[in-house]
Amino acid sequence: MKARNTNTNPNAQAKRPDPIVVSSFKVSGVRTISNGTPFADVTINGVTVYGCSVKANKDGDAFLAWPSTKGHDGKYYKHAWAPLSQEDQDNIITEIYKVMDNG
Repeated sequence: MKARNTNTNPNAQAKRPDPIVVSSFKVSGVRTISNGTPFADVTINGVTVYGCSVKANKDGDAFLAWPSTKGHDGKYYKHAWAPLSQEDQDNIITEIYKVMDNG
C-alpha cells in the first residue's frame, strides 16, 4: 500500500522538534574534498552518522550538513538528521576544524 500525504494545506510546514540533549559527541574520519569542504563522521550520544559536512548558509554562517543523496527529481534527501541546538552545532564544527588543523 502506498502512503499518501493527507495534508491539504500546501503552505503547512512541519513543526521543528526541540533540539536533542547532546551528552557527548566525537568527531572522526575528518577529510576534505577538492573544493575544500570538510567532511566528518560524527558520533552523538553513541550514534555515528557518516559523511556529515560543514557548509555555509547564504549569510556565510557555518552549519552542520547531514548526509544526503540527490533524487531523480533533482532534490536532495537526507539519510539521517537530528535537531541540534546552535551551540551544539558550533561545538561540533569547531571540533571538526580542530581535527583538520591537527591532522
